[in-house]
Amino acid sequence: MNGRRILANCLIVVVSTLLSFSVAALDRDLLVCSVCHGADLQGNKNTEAPNIAVLPSWYIRQQLHSYQREWRGAKVKDKSGQEMRTIALSLTDEHIQNIVEKIAHLNDAMNKKTLYEKTIHKEISHKETSHKEAIDEEVKSLATNIKSFNEMPTDLLSQGKKLYQQCSACHGSDGLGREVVKAPPLVHQPMWYLKKQLNNYQAGIRGYHEQDSSGQQMTSIAQGIRSQDDIDAVVTFIKTL
Repeated sequence: MNGRRILANCLIVVVSTLLSFSVAALDRDLLVCSVCHGADLQGNKNTEAPNIAVLPSWYIRQQLHSYQREWRGAKVKDKSGQEMRTIALSLTDEHIQNIVEKIAHLNDAMNKKTLYEKTIHKEISHKETSHKEAIDEEVKSLATNIKSFNEMPTDLLSQGKKLYQQCSACHGSDGLGREVVKAPPLVHQPMWYLKKQLNNYQAGIRGYHEQDSSGQQMTSIAQGIRSQDDIDAVVTFIKTL
């Protein structure tokens, strides 16, 4: 049994290394992006940069164009947005297309890696029945606790779930976004970034331009969130999706 586990873990390391090598080869073209968004493009709190490795191509292109049109990054209080706008203005349509394609490739490579790891671990769990049963009991216990927690009328998750109902119309009940209404996926973004963007919409730092229809719609929704506690609640719920 231990032999199978060691072999499986070795396979995961090999595949992960190969996939990481393919991803690393993209760094030369995405060097400018990686300075703020991190070497893996999964975000950096210190530079207030979101996870762009999981964003769809249409949204990345849309936001770069928004920066170029001064729909984003034109406010004095938006320091990170101003930096992003400066970078966006230096990009040609060809540069944007190259960046979009390479991030899509990166996203695909990461998805394949995750799928492979899940498949291997799933096979192991089927062979280790007793271990799986022990985990199942822990999961059931946790699920019971979460259910009880959610049933409390004033708890963070139940309030967040209630608030997210208006978000789901555009971002989807699963938080994966909908291109038809220009709503990006939310589920893979860090909580600090989601909170900051809601605060930016409320403060008029984002969604301020009259031609930015989707941004103005988000501003209207964000301003309907009454307190920082409510922002914490909806963001916490998003992380459970």
